[in-house]
Amino acid sequence: MKTMITFVCLFTIALCAGTGGHAQSITTTPSYELHSYLSSGVQHGYLGKRVSRNIYPGLMLWSELDCDLPCHAFLNVWDSTKLDNGAGHGGDELDLTFGFQGKLGDYNVKISSSLLNVYPLDKWWNGDIAVQSLFVSRDFKLGDHTIQPEMRVEWTAKTDDFGGGALILMPSVTDIWSHPFGIKRLTFVQKATVAWDDGFNGAGNNSSGVFAYGDWSLNWELTKHISVTLPSIGLIIPLHDAHDGRNKTEPTFGASLTFRF
Repeated sequence: MKTMITFVCLFTIALCAGTGGHAQSITTTPSYELHSYLSSGVQHGYLGKRVSRNIYPGLMLWSELDCDLPCHAFLNVWDSTKLDNGAGHGGDELDLTFGFQGKLGDYNVKISSSLLNVYPLDKWWNGDIAVQSLFVSRDFKLGDHTIQPEMRVEWTAKTDDFGGGALILMPSVTDIWSHPFGIKRLTFVQKATVAWDDGFNGAGNNSSGVFAYGDWSLNWELTKHISVTLPSIGLIIPLHDAHDGRNKTEPTFGASLTFRF
């Protein structure tokens, strides 16, 4: 935990040091080309990849605001609101994420810190979850395909017990297929992920587990700034019995509207 926090601090200083005088090997989107988006849609089933659990099996409204900020920073706000009358409160959540992103040579690097405000939403910090994340990826162009292998490393902990958290490793490969079958306004995205965690008691996980995830989505560009994702499909497959109830293959479905500005 201390090692990750130290790395986050050092990387943040490196990104923001000086007045525009970044290290020669670091390049990012210029401040006058900032890109942000607002997205909202419906989702049936909430597969929590950090904990490899079906957090809520019912119908939810998912909304997200992602804003690029100066100094290579970004802010993300994600909200999940339960739409049906299912039991429990797993569909109600509000997440705040702040971080920095850029390029280190040929690699995309992102670090972030998140506060997952879980039900009840009117109480902040107490009973919530804090996540420290590091993402490193690289893009490879193969014709109309962009292949992106990525390593994601996270420390997930209860806000009142950082030392009692869990380490999570999520290597993945994403294939972004532009204009499949000659359809100019369509992008097909598929992603394969392996998730390993060493047991996060805050979610009821009492043992380490290994899981496979598959994600597929069709993204339709309506205008330069507006797109629709229809459908999106997700699947979790346990690769071994974690002995804590996470031994079931489960799907999820969704659709969303995104406005970029």
